[in-house]
Order: sequence, then structure tokens, then C-alpha cells
Amino acid sequence: VNTEPNDCLTVIYTSGSSDFPKGVMISDSAFRSFFPNDLSPSAGNYIAFAYQPLAWYGGRNNLYATFLRGGRAGFST
Repeated sequence: VNTEPNDCLTVIYTSGSSDFPKGVMISDSAFRSFFPNDLSPSAGNYIAFAYQPLAWYGGRNNLYATFLRGGRAGFST
């Protein structure tokens, strides 16, 4: 899928700890700015343990960075 820089690429949510949870749209260009261009698969053994919901910013970006490096992830249940 081809995207434009201002297209909504993903939605992240707040926890709602102070009020109702809120969704925030992240554009294609903003999302790509989170990850450096030199992030590529390596010989390292990257493993991420995901304990946060994937709708949350921190947990999702940790997994993206792990996968872009050729790593793997474990999920709590």
C-alpha cells in the first residue's frame, strides 16, 4: 500500500487513567521519524517481552524496533 506523508498510519491510545481512553492518529511521516533508516536486520539476538497492550505507544514501538532488527517477541497472557 502506498501512503502519503500525512496519511494516518496507525492509532495509539492513552491508558485513560485520568479520564476516558483517547485515540491519537499517527501519520506516516511521524511514524517513520521514530525509527532510524539504519535500523536493519543484524546478527544480534534481539528478544522483546511484550507485557503492555499493543494499542499503547511504548509496547508497540518496542516490538516494531525488535522486528525491524530481525528479533522475536514473547507475549504475556
